[in-house]
Amino acid sequence: MRKILIISLLMLVVVIVIIMIMNKTPDFPANEINDSDAIDKLRQSETDIVLVGNAEDKEWYLTLFNKGEGQKNFIKEMENKGWTFETQEGSGFLFRKGEQELKASCVIWNKKYNVCHAPETNN
Repeated sequence: MRKILIISLLMLVVVIVIIMIMNKTPDFPANEINDSDAIDKLRQSETDIVLVGNAEDKEWYLTLFNKGEGQKNFIKEMENKGWTFETQEGSGFLFRKGEQELKASCVIWNKKYNVCHAPETNN
Protein backbone atom coordinates (compact mmCIF):
# COMPACT_ATOMS: atom_id res chain seq x y z
CA MET A 1 0.00 0.00 0.00
CA ARG A 2 2.81 2.41 0.86
CA LYS A 3 4.53 1.63 -2.44
CA ILE A 4 1.37 2.50 -4.38
CA LEU A 5 1.06 5.78 -2.49
CA ILE A 6 4.67 6.76 -3.26
CA ILE A 7 4.29 5.86 -6.96
CA SER A 8 1.01 7.81 -7.14
CA LEU A 9 2.62 10.88 -5.57
CA LEU A 10 5.58 10.69 -7.95
CA MET A 11 3.24 10.42 -10.93
CA LEU A 12 1.26 13.41 -9.65
CA VAL A 13 4.45 15.48 -9.35
CA VAL A 14 5.48 14.52 -12.89
CA VAL A 15 2.05 15.48 -14.27
CA ILE A 16 2.16 18.85 -12.45
CA VAL A 17 5.66 19.60 -13.80
CA ILE A 18 4.56 18.72 -17.35
CA ILE A 19 1.51 20.99 -17.08
CA MET A 20 3.67 23.85 -15.79
CA ILE A 21 6.14 23.43 -18.64
CA MET A 22 3.38 23.34 -21.27
CA ASN A 23 1.72 26.50 -19.93
CA LYS A 24 4.92 28.57 -19.72
CA THR A 25 5.01 31.50 -22.14
CA PRO A 26 7.99 31.02 -24.45
CA ASP A 27 10.60 33.75 -24.42
CA PHE A 28 10.15 36.61 -26.84
CA PRO A 29 12.25 36.04 -30.00
CA ALA A 30 14.41 39.09 -29.20
CA ASN A 31 16.17 38.55 -25.88
CA GLU A 32 16.24 42.28 -25.08
CA ILE A 33 12.44 42.54 -25.13
CA ASN A 34 10.47 41.30 -22.14
CA ASP A 35 7.66 38.99 -23.23
CA SER A 36 5.11 40.06 -20.59
CA ASP A 37 5.82 43.76 -21.27
CA ALA A 38 5.22 43.18 -24.99
CA ILE A 39 1.91 41.42 -24.35
CA ASP A 40 0.81 44.16 -21.91
CA LYS A 41 1.67 46.84 -24.45
CA LEU A 42 -0.57 45.16 -27.07
CA ARG A 43 -3.42 44.61 -24.59
CA GLN A 44 -3.33 48.27 -23.52
CA SER A 45 -3.18 49.54 -27.08
CA GLU A 46 -6.18 50.62 -29.08
CA THR A 47 -4.50 49.40 -32.27
CA ASP A 48 -4.16 45.90 -33.70
CA ILE A 49 -0.37 46.06 -33.82
CA VAL A 50 2.27 47.70 -31.62
CA LEU A 51 5.96 48.40 -31.88
CA VAL A 52 7.27 46.67 -28.76
CA GLY A 53 10.88 47.69 -29.09
CA ASN A 54 14.12 47.86 -31.01
CA ALA A 55 16.66 45.09 -30.60
CA GLU A 56 19.30 43.41 -32.74
CA ASP A 57 19.09 46.36 -35.20
CA LYS A 58 15.42 45.54 -35.87
CA GLU A 59 12.04 46.99 -35.02
CA TRP A 60 9.87 44.36 -33.32
CA TYR A 61 6.08 44.38 -33.63
CA LEU A 62 3.43 42.33 -31.86
CA THR A 63 -0.09 41.60 -33.09
CA LEU A 64 -2.68 38.90 -32.51
CA PHE A 65 -2.32 35.97 -34.91
CA ASN A 66 -6.07 35.68 -35.52
CA LYS A 67 -5.98 33.25 -38.46
CA GLY A 68 -3.49 35.23 -40.53
CA GLU A 69 -4.86 38.69 -39.76
CA GLY A 70 -1.66 39.45 -37.85
CA GLN A 71 0.38 39.40 -41.04
CA LYS A 72 -2.13 41.73 -42.70
CA ASN A 73 -1.81 44.08 -39.71
CA PHE A 74 1.97 44.12 -40.18
CA ILE A 75 1.69 44.84 -43.91
CA LYS A 76 -0.73 47.69 -43.17
CA GLU A 77 1.65 49.09 -40.52
CA MET A 78 4.56 49.10 -42.96
CA GLU A 79 2.40 50.71 -45.65
CA ASN A 80 1.44 53.41 -43.15
CA LYS A 81 5.19 54.10 -42.85
CA GLY A 82 5.39 54.68 -46.60
CA TRP A 83 6.55 51.22 -47.72
CA THR A 84 4.84 49.42 -50.60
CA PHE A 85 4.20 45.72 -50.13
CA GLU A 86 5.73 43.74 -53.00
CA THR A 87 5.52 40.04 -52.17
CA GLN A 88 5.47 37.38 -49.49
CA GLU A 89 7.51 34.20 -49.51
CA GLY A 90 6.75 31.98 -46.53
CA SER A 91 7.25 34.09 -43.42
CA GLY A 92 9.24 36.71 -45.33
CA PHE A 93 7.91 39.98 -46.74
CA LEU A 94 9.43 42.33 -49.26
CA PHE A 95 8.60 46.05 -49.24
CA ARG A 96 9.84 48.92 -51.42
CA LYS A 97 10.07 52.67 -51.03
CA GLY A 98 11.55 54.26 -54.13
CA GLU A 99 14.88 52.52 -54.71
CA GLN A 100 15.02 51.16 -51.14
CA GLU A 101 14.15 47.55 -50.37
CA LEU A 102 13.10 46.27 -46.95
CA LYS A 103 12.95 42.60 -45.98
CA ALA A 104 10.89 41.63 -42.95
CA SER A 105 9.41 38.50 -41.45
CA CYS A 106 6.72 37.31 -39.05
CA VAL A 107 6.53 34.23 -36.87
CA ILE A 108 3.77 32.78 -34.76
CA TRP A 109 4.67 33.12 -31.09
CA ASN A 110 2.90 31.54 -28.14
CA LYS A 111 0.10 30.21 -30.41
CA LYS A 112 -1.77 33.55 -30.17
CA TYR A 113 0.53 36.22 -31.52
CA ASN A 114 2.52 37.20 -34.58
CA VAL A 115 5.91 38.68 -33.85
CA CYS A 116 7.13 40.63 -36.85
CA HIS A 117 10.45 42.34 -37.35
CA ALA A 118 12.00 44.61 -39.91
CA PRO A 119 15.37 46.37 -40.06
CA GLU A 120 15.39 49.66 -38.18
CA THR A 121 14.53 52.59 -40.43
CA ASN A 122 14.52 56.33 -39.85
CA ASN A 123 10.84 56.51 -40.77
